[in-house]
Amino acid sequence: MTHDETTKISLLDSLEILFPESSKNTLKKWIRAKRIYVDNHLVDDQNLLISPSCKLTLGPRKEFYRSEIEILFEDKDILVIYKPTGLLSVATEKEGFRTAHNLLRLRNLNQSVYPVHRLDKDTSGVMVFAKHENAKHHLKNQFEKHTIYREYRAIASGIISPKKGSWQSYLIEDKNYVMHECEKQEGAEFAITDYEVLKTSKKNSLVKFILHTGKKNQIRVQAAHRGHALLGDPKYGNKGDSFERLALHALAIEFIHPTKHKKLYFSYPCPKEFDRMFG
Repeated sequence: MTHDETTKISLLDSLEILFPESSKNTLKKWIRAKRIYVDNHLVDDQNLLISPSCKLTLGPRKEFYRSEIEILFEDKDILVIYKPTGLLSVATEKEGFRTAHNLLRLRNLNQSVYPVHRLDKDTSGVMVFAKHENAKHHLKNQFEKHTIYREYRAIASGIISPKKGSWQSYLIEDKNYVMHECEKQEGAEFAITDYEVLKTSKKNSLVKFILHTGKKNQIRVQAAHRGHALLGDPKYGNKGDSFERLALHALAIEFIHPTKHKKLYFSYPCPKEFDRMFG
């Protein structure tokens, strides 16, 4: 839906024009509940200025599972969720129960749920799961061919220069399960990450990352190797900072639906603590 104004107005004012039958309190609740999309991007700032050409969409009522996992989309083939920080994606040797995968399996007792990719435990953001074998194979094939678009936000220590570029390197894991950059060798995997600095403070950079490969801890390792370890990441260098969590968020994902063969895009706004760091 679009409004007819010729100048930019706030998101809340735009919604008042589009939904005149709804009260302002109701509109604010929709925004807080993360149901409003602007040009297919989820937004939660009622003061955001909207251009007349923008497309505004009211999404379905959000579903939360166990107050942890937010269901962004579901059909007979796939599940798209928001995974909070502190929750494992899939089981490990140390933790087999409290994972996003297992919680979704418990929710869907009569139907299988298959992981097709992972997010680190302390990384928040958008994930996709398959609900049957064919969907799993279709999605995994997209990940393996690197045709899925994955966009992240992170806060890196220091001021990154140049402000835009691509990090390309080989990564290898040591016996302590820590990843390192290395020369081309047996066991090493090639990793490509595009980056763009969006904002800077005196000490840190807010960075947009786009993954072209999905290696373990890829963004964290490549940033740390260049002297820009992510905040809240003692594993790769930031042992002294007081940031309350790992400053890495899977902002958006775009892929081809496994049966409808249509391109789907899902995003989830940056955590508020990221915004506070840069005013």
